[in-house]
Amino acid sequence: MRLLRDSSMESSKIAIIGFGYMGQRLSSMLLKKGHTIFVYDSNIDANQIQAIMEEQLACLYSQHMCSSIFHLFMHNPCKERTKTLLQRFNAVGNLTELLSQGCSIVIEATTEDIKCKRAVVQELTSIWQQQGVPAGDVLLCSTTEDLPVSLIIADATEEYKPYCMGFHVFLDKPCYTTVTYQNNEQAKFGYAERLFSLLKGPAQIRVE
Repeated sequence: MRLLRDSSMESSKIAIIGFGYMGQRLSSMLLKKGHTIFVYDSNIDANQIQAIMEEQLACLYSQHMCSSIFHLFMHNPCKERTKTLLQRFNAVGNLTELLSQGCSIVIEATTEDIKCKRAVVQELTSIWQQQGVPAGDVLLCSTTEDLPVSLIIADATEEYKPYCMGFHVFLDKPCYTTVTYQNNEQAKFGYAERLFSLLKGPAQIRVE
């Protein structure tokens, strides 16, 4: 795994935990920006996740990219584009498998419930510790509208806490992102700026 602090964000491996509304939208957005996505959801079978993503991408491109002129020539660019994106989309069966893919960024996109998020963060940081993943090689972004980051990461393994931050994408505004740090000490790492470059869009930072 490459050190996050030294890695280029032009094309990254990104893990997403949770495949509800936010997880699905983030997957689509990041695939279109050239990233390779790995997804795990404890409530959805991996094959079902793959099928949902394929259906969403096909629907998206049939609405926004296709025109009747292509079909006149028996050529379907929508299907080809969907197939290309799906080559970079991977659904896995458990959290350990997800965290074994060498992703430098993990996005926790489970339901907006503090107990759920805290449990997920605790489990994944414990797995990182067991796998011997150095703190600083990975960045954990928890999608939340207003839950305090300090509460979400309260049960995280201590060494990984400086590399956890809140993460909210305003999906009604293209690529607009808010990143929340637990404290000013975290801001010095510059990881928010790296996350912004990954999303390739305007953003803002706030400190709790």
